[in-house]
Amino acid sequence: MPFDADSSPVSAQAVVAGLAPWPSRDDLARSLEPVGGEAGAAMGAATDRAEQRLLRLDRGSAGPTALRRGIAAEGLPLVRSALDRHRRGGPPLNPDETAWLGVALCCLRVRDDAWVRTTPGTADADAVLWVHVLRHVTEPYRAAPAALLAFCAWQSGDTVLASVALERALSADPGYSMARLLMAVVMADMPPSGWPAISPADLARDYGESPPAS
Repeated sequence: MPFDADSSPVSAQAVVAGLAPWPSRDDLARSLEPVGGEAGAAMGAATDRAEQRLLRLDRGSAGPTALRRGIAAEGLPLVRSALDRHRRGGPPLNPDETAWLGVALCCLRVRDDAWVRTTPGTADADAVLWVHVLRHVTEPYRAAPAALLAFCAWQSGDTVLASVALERALSADPGYSMARLLMAVVMADMPPSGWPAISPADLARDYGESPPAS
């Protein structure tokens, strides 16, 4: 359990990632449905392994704060390498990487790091990663990748995809604060240029840490 329109560039990237073009909003929503068949079975098994990994971290931690630090220590490098891989056009994450990323994103420190690393210049490539994660993780872990996908879509000007992704996030977790914030932003028609720029170093300082390497 967790603890805490066709001309769009994002649409084009999603097609490259294996999604069919969508003639309607309903088709777009269906394109974000969870994978099934062998891929779904593989993700179910990988999720079991990821949750066992989380339990081992929990048993070795002296309380919730230490657990969050342990998850961040493993999750932050994975977020950074996954984003870098997709920006370079590399292969998608395998099931174990995807499942563990889904679990790690339940730690707000990890989720926030992924969030601040997306810029208008990287949003298209980053969206491909979050589509992959959203479609592959199991229901309890979908809120974070759905919200991150929504942010990428909004940064690229695709408010339809952003809205659909936010609906997915709020379906998984109706109280998910990132999704609720972004829904208000999209509904207010706020331009991406109005979003405050927060660097990974700024975020680290906000969390009381030394700034990470970029």
